[in-house]
Amino acid sequence: MFENHSANKRAEIAVVLWVVWYARNKLIHEGTNQRVGYLVAFVRGYCADVEMLVASIDRSSPPQAVRWSPPPISFVEINVDAGFSLTQRKTRSGVIIRDEHGQIMGACSLFAAEALVAVHGLRFALDLSFQLVILESEFRSVIQKLNTSSEDFSEISALI
Repeated sequence: MFENHSANKRAEIAVVLWVVWYARNKLIHEGTNQRVGYLVAFVRGYCADVEMLVASIDRSSPPQAVRWSPPPISFVEINVDAGFSLTQRKTRSGVIIRDEHGQIMGACSLFAAEALVAVHGLRFALDLSFQLVILESEFRSVIQKLNTSSEDFSEISALI
């Protein structure tokens, strides 16, 4: 099925399969029946978010000297980033989860602050049933707060 379609269509097919599997699991394990309209809206929104994330990466300034390095075997790595578009007056945040081979296991975007996107990335990995993860981000202050056991009185303490 993938051989006959473009990369965008293949991604959409993969999302549809993932959503159908998710809905099936909700029905079998929780007795929750998802409405078809909700699932269709979710697929459309999810695909639009991923397209927007990819487009923003394509339009961004030339890449800096930051290189992605794969996580250890059996781990996935969550990369999160956020930015602000002055012309559009909007913030953008994104999450991408990759395995040790660099394969994209999941991607999403949301409009939120640095700590919230990190939390979203961790929850997203949990929703996809990943147990061993590495959270990587340019938000050093958020990562430092996550890695410390000292009491946090900052505005993002509830998220931490």
